[in-house]
Amino acid sequence: MKRIERISSHEARFGRIAQAIKQLSQALESWDDVQADIDQLQAYYGSRWWHADRDADAAGRLPKDMPRGVLSEDGIWNLLEDIRNLQEMMSPAMRIRSGRSQSITSTHRASTSNTTKSKGTLLGAEDPTS
Repeated sequence: MKRIERISSHEARFGRIAQAIKQLSQALESWDDVQADIDQLQAYYGSRWWHADRDADAAGRLPKDMPRGVLSEDGIWNLLEDIRNLQEMMSPAMRIRSGRSQSITSTHRASTSNTTKSKGTLLGAEDPTS
């Protein structure tokens, strides 16, 4: 791989990673912002209030044009299940997040010390000065 191609391909990777980090950071901020809503929705689902609201809906005592997805047993259960699945997926990520700088630094040190040993496996076999 020639120098220009090598730099260009790594620059493209750099850009994709930077964009993904920005998007993930924004998503995590949004996720943090809805934690109180999640707690309240979980407490509401199956509560006596939820049952009373469902009964009122079934009796026609709610406005016809009122959104009522929260009263759909399958809808709210599926949403809460999606939340549980995301929390399971994020659990390892949160452990990584808390120790991230150390693991990245360790990985970087290991990769740079092994570069001369494994020359040609990741960056290309040619002379890096070409």
